[in-house]
Amino acid sequence: MSRPLFLRIVDAVENHDNYFKQRRDIIGRLGLSYLQKTTAVFRMLAYGLPADATDEYIKIGESTAIESMKRFCRAVVEIFSEESMSERCGTCFWSPPVTLCNCERASSVLEKRSDT
Repeated sequence: MSRPLFLRIVDAVENHDNYFKQRRDIIGRLGLSYLQKTTAVFRMLAYGLPADATDEYIKIGESTAIESMKRFCRAVVEIFSEESMSERCGTCFWSPPVTLCNCERASSVLEKRSDT
């Protein structure tokens, strides 16, 4: 994936959902950045990594990775649903193209993993 396309997706998701905005905690420390959260999601989707595997590379906990995945999928569907995600063209960013069904499937798998 090209860097401009990655940043377009990440910026759109960050602007769509405040969950991805970096915030400070009660004592003033910065929390996780939107890049950390979305990179964890991309790695889980691209490589089929479990949520707890992202902790070693991106320094993000399992529950945060799961929540990021759910919110990312929801945001992508809401933002890009008007664009055709099933056609192979310059605006497609997934291989294979993501559909609502795939995002729902990913969310349900993560929910099942978090319940166990």
